[in-house]
Amino acid sequence: MPAKRAATRPIPKRSPLSRERITKAALDIADREGVDQLSMRRLAESLGAGTMTLYGHFANKGELLDAVLDLAASEKKLPGFEGTWREQIHQLVGHARDLHRRHPGVVDIWSRQPALGRRGLRWPEAGMRILEGAGFATEEAALAFRLIANYTWGFALFSAPRSGAGRESTQSRLAALPEDRFPHLRNAAESFAAAMGSEESFVYGLERILDGFQAKLESP
Repeated sequence: MPAKRAATRPIPKRSPLSRERITKAALDIADREGVDQLSMRRLAESLGAGTMTLYGHFANKGELLDAVLDLAASEKKLPGFEGTWREQIHQLVGHARDLHRRHPGVVDIWSRQPALGRRGLRWPEAGMRILEGAGFATEEAALAFRLIANYTWGFALFSAPRSGAGRESTQSRLAALPEDRFPHLRNAAESFAAAMGSEESFVYGLERILDGFQAKLESP
């Protein structure tokens, strides 16, 4: 009798690589491991592909990061924007803050290059509409928006966890300062540390910025 052939299991087919699949994998690495760990080689390994295959979809890492920013920005629609112009700015900024919490890697990418993808540009488009609607001329609205954007993204960047620089560590180090040389910082150790990256601290700063805008709009 002829020998029976051993049954072979079918090899599962891999999904073909696409720009979207590559971009999603890149966003995942950026969030979990940081942008510095997001090399084309590392990304290719995570996808089980060759590095040169990725270059068939993206010319370079900068183009890939553009796509990552755009993908993250497209996950949730912008809010409906209701109320006064100040309330609408709070809604706009809240949308960005939610993005930062979901994708910390996006904050790091933004610090290296601007977000100029079409989906990402919906955020500044909305900001300009709100500010021009409040009464700012186009040039001043652009300056005002940049201040809001830099504050929002910069706050997220500098609020990111740093090794050995948490609130408790900061408070204890400030409280231990020589009183004769640093009396104000030592006395404010608890308040100073509590303001690090807190939502209360963020809202306080944003409100002071908007106060300045309000005064400008109301000035003769």
